[in-house]
Amino acid sequence: MAGRELVSVRGLFVQYNTATGLSKAVNGLSFELSAGETLGLVGETGAGKTTAALGIMGLIPSPPGKITGGEILFEGRSLLTLSKKEMREKRRRELSIIFQDPMTALNPVMTVGEQVSEAVRLRERLSRSRAAIRAAELLLEAGIPEDRLGEYPHQFSGGMRQRAVIAAALAGSPRLLIADEPTTALDLTIQAQVLSLMKRLRKQHGAAMLLITHDLGVVAEMCDRVAVMYGGKIVESGDTAAVFEKPAHPYTKGLFASLPGIGTKARRLTPIPGSAPDPARLPPGCAFHPRCPLASLDCAQVEPPYAEILPGHFARCYYSR
Repeated sequence: MAGRELVSVRGLFVQYNTATGLSKAVNGLSFELSAGETLGLVGETGAGKTTAALGIMGLIPSPPGKITGGEILFEGRSLLTLSKKEMREKRRRELSIIFQDPMTALNPVMTVGEQVSEAVRLRERLSRSRAAIRAAELLLEAGIPEDRLGEYPHQFSGGMRQRAVIAAALAGSPRLLIADEPTTALDLTIQAQVLSLMKRLRKQHGAAMLLITHDLGVVAEMCDRVAVMYGGKIVESGDTAAVFEKPAHPYTKGLFASLPGIGTKARRLTPIPGSAPDPARLPPGCAFHPRCPLASLDCAQVEPPYAEILPGHFARCYYSR
């Protein structure tokens, strides 16, 4: 069950200087995450989801990236005012991230057991011998038997590599776990196993989780609340059940209409026309208006406010109320 507020992102702006101009990757992002809660951050590629995660972790590559505005609070304390040393300590003790591709997250010349043991030593300040024992326990929790600890990442399947990455991320029992597209490269059967593992271990270790994905099915399985991103900011958010049952923003409706559903009578899916906007050339007004079937002149000129349309359910659209 969700508890007190753990993370608060308020009006966050992140920009990248690129060869084609200034890219506004995150453009006024705001959300909260409570202790013990799982929040799904959903949107197409380029919406700013991963950049938001890197901002929370203090891992925005600089240059070319830079946080140009807003706040990131962890238990009420700004992460943006911490020194590099203090931020490293936060990542060691309280923040952890699971990246999309486990093969790039694992060192190919170290055994899986050695890598998880190293994570344990860094996070829990244990001796090598005790860290090895703890690593074996974490890997066993993740479904990797002790006789495979001496193997290298290339000897593991994609699902097993992701299990090892999850085990390493949970070393030290972090209070916030960020999972960035953790099942994208996996087939559906393995994906279901990894999601079940993440759900069980998150509850077992008591972490809050920010789950970044483009897969609404993953959100339905894992998340208490969902926030839909477009153009670097949230356009709709609420309890997962409420947003799924009655999506309010045209973009959210478009995401659902473009997915196959069990038992639906529609013979064709309805894709969202056009493509996601270039962060370096965001349109004025509502960023979605060039693709929106409801767009009016107002939408093209003035961004609609982010308003509560039902208790706990918010949307950024003139036509959602």
